[in-house]
Amino acid sequence: MKKMLFLFLLCFVFIMSLFINCFAQETPGENQDMIQEWLAPAEGDWYSTKGTLTMSIQDGSINGCKVLEAQGCTYDYPRTGTFQIAEADGKRNLKMNLFGNDVHQYLMIDDKMILRRSIHPEYNESVDGIYLGMTQADFLLHNTKAVRAIQEGDTERWEYDDTSFAVIFKGNMVVAIRLYKGSSRHFTVSGLGAGDTPDAYAKAYGMNEVPVIPTEADTISSPYKIGHGEKLFFNASYIELSV
Repeated sequence: MKKMLFLFLLCFVFIMSLFINCFAQETPGENQDMIQEWLAPAEGDWYSTKGTLTMSIQDGSINGCKVLEAQGCTYDYPRTGTFQIAEADGKRNLKMNLFGNDVHQYLMIDDKMILRRSIHPEYNESVDGIYLGMTQADFLLHNTKAVRAIQEGDTERWEYDDTSFAVIFKGNMVVAIRLYKGSSRHFTVSGLGAGDTPDAYAKAYGMNEVPVIPTEADTISSPYKIGHGEKLFFNASYIELSV
């Protein structure tokens, strides 16, 4: 009797372990309400950097294809997620990264293709003809490639020592322009450079508060909005225009 009870318990434990392994291998996806919540700020038409209508998101569908499920969604900033859609040729997974605001809201597809809201690039501030949202190809038409390129997560920073200047790319698009102390370059609209005071920046851009520059070398300030989805960040060594 004891032997039978032991075998029964052993069998029960084995069967339960199969269920546990099965459940452990399942990765729950987002429900339709969560998918709609993620897609809501991305609704509308999206254009390639060449001005071609490439994607339309509406009512839980992408290019008219229903979103079947989603995995790995984040709902803060920036938003990321992988969405499965049903196309005529079968199911397809799209990894999407939504970042930026206003005219600088962008949608990155599969970590390589960036889409924007408008047919033509829109921007306010710039530096020597370089603006946020500029493609790397357009940048290279009038600028040389930097000798030093630094990879930082999903961005790449091109450093130009001769002018104390840097351009930061994400998916082959300019997402930040940095002026280091001593740089001879200036922001086009305000005429200000890295050597100007926080008070001058607050006045030029109509800020509600004067920017506070961190004293620590590796610390960057909170963002100071200057309109059109553009922001300024301050560091002890540089000022950065960013989306």
